[in-house]
Amino acid sequence: MIIARAPRYSRTLRVRHAGDDELPAVRAVGERAFGHTFPSSFYPAGTTLVGEDSAGRMVCSLVYRPAPGFWGRARVPMAAPGGVGTHPDHRQRGYAGALMVHTLRILRERGIAASPLYPFSFPYYAKFGWAVGALATTIASRPSLLAQLGRPDGVRRARSSDLPAIKRAYSRFARAHNACTDRPAAWWSDGRHTWLPHASDPTARWLVHEDRRGRVDGYAHLHTRPRHDEEGVSVDVKELVGPPEAERALAAALGKVRDASRIDILLPMDSALPAYLPCRTGMQLQQRFAFRVVDPTRALTSLKPERDLPGPVRYRVWDWTLSRERPVEVCVRAAEGRVVESRSRRAPKLTCTVNTFSQLFSGFLSAQKAVAMGLAEVSAGRAAELSDALLFGRVPFRSYNEPG
Repeated sequence: MIIARAPRYSRTLRVRHAGDDELPAVRAVGERAFGHTFPSSFYPAGTTLVGEDSAGRMVCSLVYRPAPGFWGRARVPMAAPGGVGTHPDHRQRGYAGALMVHTLRILRERGIAASPLYPFSFPYYAKFGWAVGALATTIASRPSLLAQLGRPDGVRRARSSDLPAIKRAYSRFARAHNACTDRPAAWWSDGRHTWLPHASDPTARWLVHEDRRGRVDGYAHLHTRPRHDEEGVSVDVKELVGPPEAERALAAALGKVRDASRIDILLPMDSALPAYLPCRTGMQLQQRFAFRVVDPTRALTSLKPERDLPGPVRYRVWDWTLSRERPVEVCVRAAEGRVVESRSRRAPKLTCTVNTFSQLFSGFLSAQKAVAMGLAEVSAGRAAELSDALLFGRVPFRSYNEPG
């Protein structure tokens, strides 16, 4: 029988939103926890949480950044926690775990359906319901190998006037994947992303690709840093977006970056670029981010499927943060581009933990594989088939520019 068991964590920690006047103190806790300084903007008002021990001392904190995520045509309410830290004097007492449990409850109250994050440890966050959300391909190459892809036709440095086209290219890319953030206008004007030619960070730049009609259809966002083991600079490609011909041309252009001695490119698993690369190019798979469904019902009913389901499907999700005695049950059907709750009592059931359900929802794992691996149980074989028709197909991905 599949069931989720609760880990140990502090039952005495009090978690609340930090007041505006407390943000400097929160930053001090974070800086002690991580051993480096943070800008004041890292801890925003309204989405910074603090944990207090029984004596009322601020012992841990985090920030969460709400923003919808694309699932095809749908936008699922998400919030990405980050900066989860405990003051060094108060570690090993279960405070970080308690902070995550309370954060889940707060996110549910605020209408959040899912939560991606970049974990320091996948096993640690797995205890609290997060699971590997995606695999990504990382290409580590010498510039000369990328230069073999041919002439970088159509590639040039970005101009201020390219911003609308860059945003459209990102939106096309994001809608073809799961879990990419629907970025607000403020994101694109934030100096940290340095797309503007006059941006404050001279190590960052944007390249764009124009198709045969002169329209921008793709881009690469890169950041350069000095290498300590040899001459030259390393180029980290934070995002490379576009159709196959744009990917190839942009990669060829990266091979000609001045003084570059190493290029690292992060790509989703469905990228066409690896098929173009010379056989000597190094590639590896990496676990990209952790993902958790916070509210199964809200997550499912946020979807806008391309096709109708031939019948309803019932999910039984063991999530001890919601109930230790019984699973959360939600039955849904999909018709006319919407997912709605169903009252069918005969719908085939799929039972799993919230960790597995999160991987089904992100698109990382198919239901049929989950059943074969013993991670899910079905009351009928059709349950896995229906679940895959609803959830599986698009590749999940989050780039280096995503919060978490």
